[in-house]
Amino acid sequence: MPMREFYAVTITGSVYKVCGIRDVDTENPVIIKIASNGNPCKDTARRNDYPEGHYVGILYGMLCRFGRRHETPCLPRGVDPGFWPWRSSTIAALFLSKEAAVNCSMESDLQLYDQRWKVATDTTLTAIGKQHPIFVIAEKPWEPQ
Repeated sequence: MPMREFYAVTITGSVYKVCGIRDVDTENPVIIKIASNGNPCKDTARRNDYPEGHYVGILYGMLCRFGRRHETPCLPRGVDPGFWPWRSSTIAALFLSKEAAVNCSMESDLQLYDQRWKVATDTTLTAIGKQHPIFVIAEKPWEPQ
């Protein structure tokens, strides 16, 4: 059974819950910003905060949405990810646990693929796997393609 959800923390301290299910109305994966610097977001009732895209990619050191599975991670070198319907700030870490993600978001000086949470991030990437029907991980998710 594919992974149902994970949590991404950005270097700005945002925490996103990324769900491996599709919204009933839009058929897009559900992504909800649940916290910022450890503080819960006020309107977490919205099921899908971000625009269209049937897949969620982990590449260029960020989360992004895109419409067709083959659009990524096979992008040519130097392609500006700005064309995607939505992308996050730079990812510091990925987690399987909401509590761990929120705790991480309260730390200072978060960095791309922050080594303080390397084990949690690598464990999350392994749990997602290479064949997930919604989540797509680039071969080297922390580097430009």
